[in-house]
Amino acid sequence: MNACKVLELVSNNNVDEIIRLAKLEIKGQVIKEKGGNKELKRFKAVQRYIKNIEKRCIAGFNGTWEEQDKQCFSDGYTAFILKNKIEGLPKNEKQNLDLHTVLKDVNANNEINVDIKDIKVAFKIHKAKYGRKYPTCQYNLGISLYNAEYILNCYDILGGNIIFRQSQTNELSPAILESENGIAILSPIRKNIKGNG
Repeated sequence: MNACKVLELVSNNNVDEIIRLAKLEIKGQVIKEKGGNKELKRFKAVQRYIKNIEKRCIAGFNGTWEEQDKQCFSDGYTAFILKNKIEGLPKNEKQNLDLHTVLKDVNANNEINVDIKDIKVAFKIHKAKYGRKYPTCQYNLGISLYNAEYILNCYDILGGNIIFRQSQTNELSPAILESENGIAILSPIRKNIKGNG
């Protein structure tokens, strides 16, 4: 935990936030001891994702919840079903999105080879070129165009050996990413929208 942040919270008498941050740090240490740095990286990626849900969400398709005894979360552009639950995530009371139904409707049977290092480089160059308020970094995989940042989020959160599948014929059909840790659903970008293609 950042000492400056703790001092700021103490000066504002925000004990609840100090306790929450301390619990997160302890949880991170336990995860690192049990699963090593890779699991800690996944935990931190999920925490960042959850924190940003409100900023970039599609209303009604965002939040965290449980479905068929699996942990689910979505910002409306990407969605995750985790096999191993991560403790401490908030849960919405009501959720309009049923990810298992979405999975049944997605026709993603074409496996795509993904060079994640190339996507990371493209995203870093894009951020350096445009600065902090960068536009969407578009990345073409197979027949579809995706937001590179969202691809990277999927890889960071899922971890492990990821299989990336998409439709063979419909460029606007979501991609499915699957690893031993869970499943991600990734929405493509429409190529014909001004500024996207």
